[in-house]
Amino acid sequence: MSEDQKYRNELLNVAKFTGISFFGILFLNLKGYVNSIIITRNVDPEFFGLFVLSIRIVILTFLIVKFYASFISLSTIYAITQVCKFTVYCSF
Repeated sequence: MSEDQKYRNELLNVAKFTGISFFGILFLNLKGYVNSIIITRNVDPEFFGLFVLSIRIVILTFLIVKFYASFISLSTIYAITQVCKFTVYCSF
C-alpha cells in the first residue's frame, strides 16, 4: 500500500466514525429531551426540581473528577469508578 492509499483509508475511517458519533449524539440528545418531557408531565414540580438538581450534581461531579483525573494523569476508568462511588454515597 502506498502512503497516499493509507492516508485515504484513514481519512475514510475518520469520516465514517465522525458520522456515527454525530448521529449517536443527536439520538441521545433527542432521547433526553423526550425523557424530560415524559418526566415533567408525570411528576409534580417539587419532585422534578429535585430530579433536575440531582442530575446536575452528578454531571458536575463527573466533570470535576474527569478534569482532576486528566490533570494528574489518572486513567479514565478509575475516574468513572470514583464518580459512581460518589454518586452511590450521595444517594443514601
